[in-house]
Amino acid sequence: MIWFLGVLVVIVFGRTWLQSCREGFVSLKSATRLKRTGVHKTGEIIGFEECVDKEGDKWFYPIIVFSYQGRQWQFISQAGYDDKGLAGAYVRVIHDPLTPNLAEVDNLMALFGGPALTLYFQILFLVLAAGYAIQEFLA
Repeated sequence: MIWFLGVLVVIVFGRTWLQSCREGFVSLKSATRLKRTGVHKTGEIIGFEECVDKEGDKWFYPIIVFSYQGRQWQFISQAGYDDKGLAGAYVRVIHDPLTPNLAEVDNLMALFGGPALTLYFQILFLVLAAGYAIQEFLA
């Protein structure tokens, strides 16, 4: 009977889980494409966007500006920091040559950290749920 409840929970949360997995794969594919075909530039951190998480911790997301084809482009990195100590620093930026506003800091965690962690936790959830269901089924 307990395994039935486990299956019911998987069905109810399945759509959300599949959507989250899809977003993780799309983000990973986008980051891989950007890494393969992107243009490398040097950008400057000109400020930070401040966000507060559920626990009340502050995170600062750098606002970065770079030049490409005679224009200035600006973006907010997805790599958050817990202090503003990097203001004025120069960082390597990678951007899409056709749409330069699609840019990110050129490092492993900024490009692949979010998608990889999303997929890791989704697969971990699937394995744990399947293991629990099998255990309950065999008991």
